Amino acid sequence: MALKFVSRMKRVVIDCERNDWEDIKCGGPQYLGFEFNVSDCEDDKDLEAWLRKTLKMYGHNIISIRIYKIDEDIWPREKIEECIKHTNFLI
Repeated sequence: MALKFVSRMKRVVIDCERNDWEDIKCGGPQYLGFEFNVSDCEDDKDLEAWLRKTLKMYGHNIISIRIYKIDEDIWPREKIEECIKHTNFLI
């Protein structure tokens, strides 16, 4: 019987700096910044205002802030063990 645990949360993606072109050409991200998962109970407007204040306080640029709801599977130890057991990097 497969166990499934789902947590409702929000993902916050903050773009702060455009990445170096050479790094982008090699597969790096277009923007450098932060990505956090926060509780679904957080108020979006309050969270964004706090993030802007905090980023400014520590000298980070802000290109964009995106907040959206996600449902993520939370992996119990049994599922982690199954993944480890059935993964072979040498194939």
